[in-house]
Amino acid sequence: MKNNYLTDKLILPLALGLALTCGSSLVANPVNYASTSDINFTGGGAFSFSSAGTPATNFVINGGTAAGYTGLITGSYTMGGIIGPTESVTGSGTLSIYGPGNVLDLTATLAWGTITQFGGADGLNTSDSIDMTGINYVGGPNADLQALASTGNGINILTLQFTQIETLGALFAGGINTTYSGSMSAAAVPDQGTTALLIVLGAAGIGAGMFVQRRKPAQG
Repeated sequence: MKNNYLTDKLILPLALGLALTCGSSLVANPVNYASTSDINFTGGGAFSFSSAGTPATNFVINGGTAAGYTGLITGSYTMGGIIGPTESVTGSGTLSIYGPGNVLDLTATLAWGTITQFGGADGLNTSDSIDMTGINYVGGPNADLQALASTGNGINILTLQFTQIETLGALFAGGINTTYSGSMSAAAVPDQGTTALLIVLGAAGIGAGMFVQRRKPAQG
C-alpha cells in the first residue's frame, strides 16, 4: 500500500513536471550549408554577400533532408569599431532557401549581431544568439526545413574560410573576400514561466501527499 502511495502522490506528479519541462526546450537538428559565392568586406566595416545564377543564390545545403537545396543571403551589414575580439554588427537582410525546381521554400529576416575572431578563425554570431526571425516555411514537406521553421526564430552561425589568419581590423579595413560555411537551427521555445509553474505544482503535489500520509489513521 505504501509503494502505491509513493507512486501516486509523489513520483508521478514530479515525473510529469520534469517531462513537460524538458519538452519545452527542444531544438531541431542543424541545417548545414556551404557557400557558392563569397562574402565581401569592402571597407569601413561594411560587408555583404555576392551571388550568382537565376534565381540568385550563394550557398547550398550539404546534408539532411534538404541536401542540395540552394539559398540566398542578402543585406548590407556593418562591423562596429575594433576594440576587442568580438564586435557588434548592425544591419539586416533576408535568408531564402529554394527547393527542387528553384521553388522558394523558406524565408527569414537575418541580423548577425556580432563578428568574432577566435584563434585562427573568424565567424558571425558565434555566441549562438537568435539572429533569424520571422522564419516562414512555404514549401512542400521537408522535415529539416519544417523543423527549422517550427519556432519562428532561429540561430545561424557562420564561419569564414580564410587560407590565412585575418584580424577583425583587416576585415574592417576591407578589400577582403572569402568563402564561408554555416549551420542553422531552430531556437528553443521560451517556456514563459512554465518551468517555474511546474516546479510549484510538483512541490504542491508532494506537500499534499505528505499531508495525507500524516493524516492517514493507523491501521488496527
